[in-house]
Amino acid sequence: MADVDDYLRPDCAILLAADEYERIRRVSSRPRSAHDGDLETNSGFLLAVYREFITFHLEVVDTTGMAIDAVVREVLRRVPARFEGCSI
Repeated sequence: MADVDDYLRPDCAILLAADEYERIRRVSSRPRSAHDGDLETNSGFLLAVYREFITFHLEVVDTTGMAIDAVVREVLRRVPARFEGCSI
């Protein structure tokens, strides 16, 4: 069986997060799709997933109150300098 250290790791992994109020506001402002289901509405499940993701020591960007262009700027600011000039 392969050891976890044998797997490829990303150079930079970023988790976009928002507080519960912001998440609900965003979800309710967009059209519903057949793919939404519990994923968008089950706060307990989403909190469990968030807690699990945090254990991966990802770079977390709190997007609460941020416009899309501001989120993009913040993510790009956090990408290591070695990626400058590369297309993402």
